[in-house]
Amino acid sequence: AGTLNALVSLALIDVVTGERRMLDLAAAAGDADTEYLARVAWDTEPLLVGVQPRDQRALHVLALEGDALRSVRRIVGDPWVELVPGAPAWLDGLLTVEDVAAPDATLRRALCRDGVALTPPGVEVRALLAVHRDAAGTSGTVVLSVSHDDPTSIEIMTVRVGPVGDASDGVARVTVISEPVPGIHHAVLAVGGDGEPDIIVRRTSDLAHDGPRSTMVMGDSVHPLPSVAEVPGLD
Repeated sequence: AGTLNALVSLALIDVVTGERRMLDLAAAAGDADTEYLARVAWDTEPLLVGVQPRDQRALHVLALEGDALRSVRRIVGDPWVELVPGAPAWLDGLLTVEDVAAPDATLRRALCRDGVALTPPGVEVRALLAVHRDAAGTSGTVVLSVSHDDPTSIEIMTVRVGPVGDASDGVARVTVISEPVPGIHHAVLAVGGDGEPDIIVRRTSDLAHDGPRSTMVMGDSVHPLPSVAEVPGLD
């Protein structure tokens, strides 16, 4: 605080040869937007990079094309842009979590593709947990951590996203897969070829139980997963 920022650079390193190739952040985003390297995501093509100015009121997303980075989207926020876990990502376009205006002019945090909201009104996206892409890579199932009216309760929601230009505006189906009880929910999914979850491992924490509860869901069957953690010996 009160001093100049460190100079930030980004390199691609070949793990076999050790060859280092520097990527020019400023050429794609400009000097003002590259004080902070906020995100690097490369679970699939293309490599995505998020950079920010010092006031953090913008997130400039860059993508690697060939040997150079290009600007994909610049998100602006007031008083700052919130960095949401798991975003940005790629699914036939750039997936981001952004504040968008609701019909009553209030802001909601939505999953967006190329700036277009994919989640319905009343849903506040807390994190992008996973993107399960179909074989073609242009459609898939996105897993989200979301809240509704009660910000202390977190649910797990899946959004089935089609290709860009799909008749359903990209969204084929929105499904809540967490238990229908208030609390903090988390889940890990194995998704089949039809885009539906084959196996769901859920973890739930609520005020009605001591500690989290874990279950595995396979089709219509639900299997509790007992905890093997030591019980604290506190009176």
